[in-house]
Amino acid sequence: MQLILVVAVAPKIGDHDYKNKLVLRAGTSVAIEIPFVAAPMPDAKWTYKGSSLPDNRRFKTDTIIGMSSMTMAKVIRSDSGNYQLKLENAYGKDTFSIELVVLGK
Repeated sequence: MQLILVVAVAPKIGDHDYKNKLVLRAGTSVAIEIPFVAAPMPDAKWTYKGSSLPDNRRFKTDTIIGMSSMTMAKVIRSDSGNYQLKLENAYGKDTFSIELVVLGK
């Protein structure tokens, strides 16, 4: 007889260095990396003000086992606002939110 162990874990955002607000100068770039645990692998969706990201040429997302990231290239003032990562699998969901403030021209 063979035993099969299946581990089911609802998504849980891990420890990270980000607070509620991120302040950047116009023209700079940053990658936000958010660790998580989940099994099975969750669906990961990054949104901007509850909708799609501002510019798919400058904003890229990637999710691998244990981490989701969003890279923002050459931010401009109109990129300021609330960004959210939602992780969800059959066992639950978790979210991460951050307010981006872009200073300068």
